Amino acid sequence: MLLRRPLTHVLCAVGLLGSAAAYAQPGPPQGWLKEFGLGAIVNPKRPGSDSYQFRPIPIFDFRYLDERGVRHFANVPQGLGTYLYRGQSKIGVALAPGFGTRDDAPGLEEIGIATEARLFWERDQGPWRLSATAAADLGTGHEGAYLDLGVARRGRLGPQGFWSLGPSLRLVDAAYARAQYGIRPEEAGPSGFAAFDAGSGLEQVAISAVVRKPLAGKWSWTAVARLAYLTGDRADSPLVDTPVQGFLLLGITRPF
Repeated sequence: MLLRRPLTHVLCAVGLLGSAAAYAQPGPPQGWLKEFGLGAIVNPKRPGSDSYQFRPIPIFDFRYLDERGVRHFANVPQGLGTYLYRGQSKIGVALAPGFGTRDDAPGLEEIGIATEARLFWERDQGPWRLSATAAADLGTGHEGAYLDLGVARRGRLGPQGFWSLGPSLRLVDAAYARAQYGIRPEEAGPSGFAAFDAGSGLEQVAISAVVRKPLAGKWSWTAVARLAYLTGDRADSPLVDTPVQGFLLLGITRPF
């Protein structure tokens, strides 16, 4: 069975846990905020799959806060980065991993772990957050580029709780689309699939929800749910069983 693990989507959702932790602070402390925990996810076995899998995951997040909020960060989904500008809008850069998805795909070229250079923008407008992230592989993995755009409505659940809900979309270039959804002519025979050229454009639209609530002591419980829909050539790929992709994460974390 073809298995293409969608780790990028998983790790992006895990990153919401760290964002929720920072947002839920009643007043940002000075210095490093360190949070660790455990979680479990249910997600498709590969992008476009109609079969799902369950697996446990570790969660960790490091953020340096000053009087203006988060300045530096280090975690798996966001990578190692810093904010260059922090006003009503925020601009930052990061170096982050982009995980391959063809490590168990018979007959298809393996996609290694990418090293992505990212430029991101955030703007808070009352309870709303607008965001945009442009990323490009430096040549170690998918070798493509993409643009993520999102908007979310956020609010509190008590002094420590947090919720967020909103849509997002991803635009990809031809190199990224070919790596994730394409089948080259020389791969068609060994893989058993017809050759397919997945072009650039809108890869997917999605809606995500996050809920975070405190538990006993310093522990917190977080749930992340996501529903995405693949579009255009990406949805038409022979590798895609269904364009509808669901995701669920449950985790408990504790600051240290």
